[in-house]
Amino acid sequence: MDETFKPEYKIERIYFPEKRESLYLKRKTCGITGNHQTTVISKKKKFQFETETISDYVFKEFLEIIFKAENNKLIIYSYYKPEIPIKFESEIEIELR
Repeated sequence: MDETFKPEYKIERIYFPEKRESLYLKRKTCGITGNHQTTVISKKKKFQFETETISDYVFKEFLEIIFKAENNKLIIYSYYKPEIPIKFESEIEIELR
């Protein structure tokens, strides 16, 4: 398969020192023009890119997600609002704006 058409993966660790906890922003971009994107906010460091809507926040639109880590809160600015996962077990509060 041509390397041009392989998906691109990125992972970014967001560390909260007060709680000694990390969240991970994982992104998969694919398509001929890179116009298909899935972004996941997860507790899992492991980069198996599976969208688990029960335990992860999943953004399935091609748009930028802007975030800010503030104390023990992750503030996410996004036009698309994902469903709140019922098993997102973290001491970090997620606020969607």
